[in-house]
Amino acid sequence: MANTRFKTENSLTVSGESNSIFYTNTLFNSTVTVNSATIIVNGALIVGNSASGEPSDLSVTGSLLVAGNLSYTNTSVSGDLKPTSDGLALGNTTYRFDGYFRNVLIYGTNGIRPSSNTTGTTLGDSASRWVINGNTINLSGKADITGNLFVGTTALKVTTSSNQVSINTASFNGALNVVGDTNIAGNVAANAVIYSGRAYRDTNTATISSTSQIVIDKFSNSAFKAVKYFIYVTDSTTVKHAIELSGINAGADILQHQYGEIFNTSLGTYTLAKNADTTSIDLLFTATGANTTNTYTVTVLRDVIY
Repeated sequence: MANTRFKTENSLTVSGESNSIFYTNTLFNSTVTVNSATIIVNGALIVGNSASGEPSDLSVTGSLLVAGNLSYTNTSVSGDLKPTSDGLALGNTTYRFDGYFRNVLIYGTNGIRPSSNTTGTTLGDSASRWVINGNTINLSGKADITGNLFVGTTALKVTTSSNQVSINTASFNGALNVVGDTNIAGNVAANAVIYSGRAYRDTNTATISSTSQIVIDKFSNSAFKAVKYFIYVTDSTTVKHAIELSGINAGADILQHQYGEIFNTSLGTYTLAKNADTTSIDLLFTATGANTTNTYTVTVLRDVIY
């Protein structure tokens, strides 16, 4: 009967330059120590009993160098996972990772970018949203804001540095184009509001101290169809004067009519005329009466049809 087991009582020492070859499985029930520089495995290196599915640990004290591919099912990393050089990829365009990260710092100028310029790639969604702190925001599409929009400066610039939307006491210098509805709970203060070819504007205060004719309002469009004014004048005492005036564009002339005049003392007369440059329309006021030495405050509400 052939031997089925090779046994030594103390130790087995193989010397010389020949190799020891084991043609069947070799079982070591205790630690195997290799004192040479390299252990070479030409076949598969199995840690644990693959037949019974009982895994064990493979501990590597030094570096684990893998020249080919490293395939794994689950991996837990207790230390840092760092590449050997800068710019190595984690996954590619075909095979990608799903990642869960605690803190992410982005180095370089490329930042976080989607694979293409598409509306289907989102940063957050309706259930999980980001809290973002940024220096500048450049949007080429639409911004949907479900909460409040807080602007820390005194002006919100629209198109160029000279066009601004009023915030608090900032002035509006440019054009605001609203396609849909605009609901404003507070007041809107503006020099002019234009819609559907119609314009409304509150004009300035005129100081009048003589009976000379003075321009109290002007609008720069000689091609208007019709205009309507509501005018209120008062002096530094208790004298008040209100009147309505309407006119139509009749070419070289303006046909006009005054109505609804109310006063406790008449403060003057009003005339619509085309300016000498023929590109603007003037509302002229001529003060009369004994109060011309006082300051007249003139408020004008204008409605124009183009």
